[in-house]
Amino acid sequence: MPDIFFQIIGWSGSALLIVAYVLVSSKKLAPESVKYQLINLGGAACLFVYAMYTVAYPFVLVNFIWLIIGLNFLYKIYTKKDKTRDSL
Repeated sequence: MPDIFFQIIGWSGSALLIVAYVLVSSKKLAPESVKYQLINLGGAACLFVYAMYTVAYPFVLVNFIWLIIGLNFLYKIYTKKDKTRDSL
């Protein structure tokens, strides 16, 4: 694939993480919201792909861990909603 494709993925990931940070810092999104977690996961996934392409293994590890943490929180959010729904 052309290098520009991976450049776009990398820049998109950076933009998504910055947007997520700004939205949470300005209290427009809660850190435990699904929207925030999805934006965050999207950014981490893009940066993971870019780090793999550029063979930047320290950043591969950081973004892999970031993905795992984000997926874990999404799982907790959805299982909490299921428990709340079941208790009604």
